[in-house]
Amino acid sequence: MKTWIEEAKFRPYHVNYMSRDSQNEFIALLALETKKQIINEVNAANMYSVMADTTPDLSNRDQMSVCVRYVDSSGKALERLLELLEVTDKTGKGTAQNICDVLTKNCLDLERIAFQSYDYASSMSVRKISRSSSHVI
Repeated sequence: MKTWIEEAKFRPYHVNYMSRDSQNEFIALLALETKKQIINEVNAANMYSVMADTTPDLSNRDQMSVCVRYVDSSGKALERLLELLEVTDKTGKGTAQNICDVLTKNCLDLERIAFQSYDYASSMSVRKISRSSSHVI
């Protein structure tokens, strides 16, 4: 890579795809393809578990990470970050709804959740994602 960049000025063309926009587009494409693969693997599994945790960022906004655990077709247990989002409703019901929304948006069946864990909130200890619909009980 270093040689390719250093020799760019000697080539008859000067396209190098090193601009901020090109790099961001490349990263976005890789992220999208990686996420598709994760979703396909989770959907191929018989069941999965969901984990969620929040933490404030530098500007003191709560960021929620939603992760899934599943066993792939080769029998290997995997844990993957599915999404990171900003949350404003910090109640148990609001948090559970955010989790349901993330799973639904990513085409994951709520009926196949085998386990749920929420490391961050005592408010979630009385909440459970309903398996019969995409709402919170």
